[in-house]
Amino acid sequence: MTYTSNKLHWGTKMDFDIAALVATGGTALVEIMATDAWSEAKHIIKRLFGRSASGNDDAGFDAELEEARTEVIEARDHGDAQRESELVTEWSSRIRRTVQSNPEASQALIDLIELRKTYRDNGTGDTSSTNTAIANDKSRVYQQGSGQQYNF
Repeated sequence: MTYTSNKLHWGTKMDFDIAALVATGGTALVEIMATDAWSEAKHIIKRLFGRSASGNDDAGFDAELEEARTEVIEARDHGDAQRESELVTEWSSRIRRTVQSNPEASQALIDLIELRKTYRDNGTGDTSSTNTAIANDKSRVYQQGSGQQYNF
């Protein structure tokens, strides 16, 4: 699935698309933390959250990212899928708030998702997947681990 940032407008019928993009972004962020693509991903993550690629003012954010990465690696090493899922939820919430307040950040989110996809398609990444979905009222959630599905 290819996402384009021109679809990201909160308060419209596109809310479902945005929610799906944010959930995918949270999963991509957490998954990529435990991969060899981490150093490349950090630059995209900093852009997503409006941080400069270099500068001392980002030392606290860098430390936070490294701490989160350590948590992801430890969760995977111990087979703690619940903790990894909690991290996905936590980062998805942060991404949602960021994209809501700054729609231009959506392009960095798309870049992060594309990096994870490229990394996985090249066979260099872990092919496991963690999906997080929330359904309210009478809504439904359909999730697929890989491939494409078309519902007409």
